[in-house]
Amino acid sequence: MTKFDENVRLALQTSCRIESQNMPETPADLTVDDKQMAILMAALEVFRLYGFRRSSMEDIAKAAGMSRAALYLHFRNKQDLFRRLVVVFFAQAVCDLRRELLRDPSRAVTDTLVAALLAKGGAGMEALFNSPHGHEMMEVKTSAAEEEVAEGMAQLSSVLADWFEDQAALGRVVLDVLASEMAKTLLDGLDGVKANATSYQQYLDGVSRLGRVFGKALSA
Repeated sequence: MTKFDENVRLALQTSCRIESQNMPETPADLTVDDKQMAILMAALEVFRLYGFRRSSMEDIAKAAGMSRAALYLHFRNKQDLFRRLVVVFFAQAVCDLRRELLRDPSRAVTDTLVAALLAKGGAGMEALFNSPHGHEMMEVKTSAAEEEVAEGMAQLSSVLADWFEDQAALGRVVLDVLASEMAKTLLDGLDGVKANATSYQQYLDGVSRLGRVFGKALSA
């Protein structure tokens, strides 16, 4: 089992909750039974091997060791499965982003921001870049899971905005715009880095640069 697979399994089994007065909790209850977990893990592997468009419910059923009829008892179609995986990935991203932002209150703003942005991508982004169909899955999620992506992005933006407000109240950053606008701008920048990167290392380098630029510009 890869690090990414393990992160997905943990995200399905648990929710990420860190005590804070302002930070929102993870958006979804990700608890699933063992059968659903096996199906989701099988679907993930099939999508990584064949891409979303070429994958079928038959492929996923075989990978999960069940009949197609049994698979349909749990999920309506592969879009339904894909949407569920998107929810998992965003929930894990929210957990990892929040955890790193709150890890060390004494850490420099720039260092915290860089670490948090890198953590947000996590093993999931590594797996996508290392899959021959990674870019396809990143593109498909916008159309196949539009509502789930919008909700996930809203949660990420909320976590960042609350952190910016907390840091501004402590005198550690200076905000010339609303914290929510700053958070959205930063996430838009991350999307640009992801879209233009041709390798995982290039993605990491781009995220680090983006975090340093924002961190230094905002630091009081």
